[in-house]
Amino acid sequence: MRLLKYIFGTILVLYFQILIAPRLAILDTTPFFLLAYIIFISMNLKPVESASITLLCGLAFDVLNPYLLGVNTILLLVISYIVNHYHTSVTKDKLGLLSISLLLINLIYLIPLFLLRGVIFRFEMLRLSLLPLELLYNSFITLITLMLLSVVQRLKVVIDV
Repeated sequence: MRLLKYIFGTILVLYFQILIAPRLAILDTTPFFLLAYIIFISMNLKPVESASITLLCGLAFDVLNPYLLGVNTILLLVISYIVNHYHTSVTKDKLGLLSISLLLINLIYLIPLFLLRGVIFRFEMLRLSLLPLELLYNSFITLITLMLLSVVQRLKVVIDV
């Protein structure tokens, strides 16, 4: 039952990423809510469960980006593995350490993605000057989303029929 909750959450996050995230873009920098959700499920599920949801989520997102088919899935699986093995709980006391960790995780995700985009598009459409903006913006969005997801997880919703 717990796994079904996370699968339903994955569907909601995918819809949110597709429909809402492009409207929050700043200078063609779209927030990547999927990364925050992958970090969240990697902290809360066993390695096999989080890897399966990450694989399905990454493949579903890769279908929307045919130029980089499979790259997002591989990067998300690597991040899921790293977080699953080296995670700590999210609390207000650890906000500084969490911010630095999320900055590094976003760096692990964005650097290979930027390099592969550069190879595919021959560095014509690549704007390296936007990398720091994308890194900081996505790290901030990841931090806010992760805190929001941890608060929502603690809420108990009871439907009485």
